[in-house]
Amino acid sequence: WISGFADVSRREMLGYVLTLAPGGILSWFLYLLRYERRAAAFAGVSLLGRVIGAIILIPIMLVTAQADRLWLGFLISALVSLLAAGLGWKALQRAGLNPLVASEFRAGDASAMLRFGLVLVPGCAIYAASTVLDRLLVTWFSGPAETAVLALALRLGALATMLRTWFALVWDPQLIE
Repeated sequence: WISGFADVSRREMLGYVLTLAPGGILSWFLYLLRYERRAAAFAGVSLLGRVIGAIILIPIMLVTAQADRLWLGFLISALVSLLAAGLGWKALQRAGLNPLVASEFRAGDASAMLRFGLVLVPGCAIYAASTVLDRLLVTWFSGPAETAVLALALRLGALATMLRTWFALVWDPQLIE
């Protein structure tokens, strides 16, 4: 029913689903790099994962048939996120961090994190809805072509936010100390 509601093909829905795991893993690794104060690794991984994908997509979309653009966009986004997650994994290993060690798991910590995280779910759901609401409204009133342009512009515009985050990542600990 989701394919029908979104008015996309099964192939396009599969492409979207393919982006979820690499994107989630990439976001997790970025959080780890940020909070471990690995500024250079954070900058490199986030640049590859968040900006390079959009830059790669622009010329490809120009030469791709309209019917294949959404599927191809999802596929390229998934591949770039996967590459960036691999780079993030290598950066974590170089820093001596391994987030997937089973012997480090503690049920008490997991329970505390679950209690803390469940409280955040409603707010996160509202935030997630608000981040895509603009695209839904543009699609409703203008169409998918204008929505694609908006999505690419927002991704490229995220570069300024990332530069601010990189600066804060390096500078904020200096202010505290």
